[in-house]
Amino acid sequence: MKLVKFVSVLAVVVLLLMISCAGSPETPDVPAPTSTPDEIVPEPEPSPATPSPPRVEILSTSTYTHREGLMRGGHIYKGDFVHIVGEMKNLGEENVKVKKLTPVFYDKGGSAIDTPWHWLYPLSVLAPGQSSPFFVILLDEDAGREMVDYELTLDCEVTDEEPLLDLKLLSSTSYMEPMTAYDLYWIIGEYKNTGSRNIENVWIFATYYDAGGMVIGYNYAKAPMLTVLPGQKAPFAVSSQEYYIKLELPGDLVQRIASYELGFSYKIADEAPYREFEILSHSSQLTQEKIPIINEIQPVFEVLVEVKNVGGSEAQIVAVIVTFYDAYGVVVDACWGHGPRYAGNRIGGNLQIDDLSSGETVQFRVKIEGDRALKVADYSLQVACYRISD
Repeated sequence: MKLVKFVSVLAVVVLLLMISCAGSPETPDVPAPTSTPDEIVPEPEPSPATPSPPRVEILSTSTYTHREGLMRGGHIYKGDFVHIVGEMKNLGEENVKVKKLTPVFYDKGGSAIDTPWHWLYPLSVLAPGQSSPFFVILLDEDAGREMVDYELTLDCEVTDEEPLLDLKLLSSTSYMEPMTAYDLYWIIGEYKNTGSRNIENVWIFATYYDAGGMVIGYNYAKAPMLTVLPGQKAPFAVSSQEYYIKLELPGDLVQRIASYELGFSYKIADEAPYREFEILSHSSQLTQEKIPIINEIQPVFEVLVEVKNVGGSEAQIVAVIVTFYDAYGVVVDACWGHGPRYAGNRIGGNLQIDDLSSGETVQFRVKIEGDRALKVADYSLQVACYRISD
């Protein structure tokens, strides 16, 4: 009995010794982390941002048929051609370059029509929120008669090119001018060079809308001032039948014009213009005259301007540019001696001279008629020279 008790006690002691010797599992010695104060651990470079795709959308389009004559690829196309007029807008947040517009024309069976076509658009680079009109013209009469539907696809890309934003519209007005065969819709206005560079070859384009806001046409015209200096103002005029490019809006569409938007295209000028002219005197009067083309007596506002070439060069094609304002400073009309406002000056007067040698003086006579003559409260004068010879 005592032997059993001794063995039991001995077993307990052995068990306790085994537990004591086992302890916790060994952990290998790990050196503590050290830092070097002078060492800067570079942060990982962020991945380059993926440029957002261009978002240029066609807002609206409409069609009409009109007789046209165009040269494309050395071939002259003439006929009653279908015109598709539309408006595209940059809805993104970056400048976008419009590379191409591709139309597909369908017949009543849904088949694509293979036909030559031509497209026109004034702006190729659009700033965020900027719009531009465009034309697509089918250059085949038979194809135009077969077409019942069309699809337009734009090819655009984000660009670093700067859009044309140096010109600011100051004011504009519009009126209808009755003619024998058709009515003309005129837009007269004034713009300013708000940039820091000389600008030349300015074109103004007008997008026309009907009462529902649908684009129904566009036209554009060359501004009379050949070069516009920083801070300078200059007038313009755009009509529904353009003098320079022979682009004409049909008479029924002219009657539907309810509103318009204006834009500009231009180039940066490499050289300063010849501006060595002095306006020696000017005077104005409001009279009444018989207008031959309509055989009616109308109010006429007339301006006489005397100009001298005070520079050392012979100036060629010298014109006076007159901008007329109402009592609120809004442009009501403008006339000059080169282009459509000269051809439309139906009541005589001289606004342009071919040659003005150094030291010579010339007098210009400018007239406007009708209701616009009664609105004139003030006017501004500028002299433009389109060529010089030393």
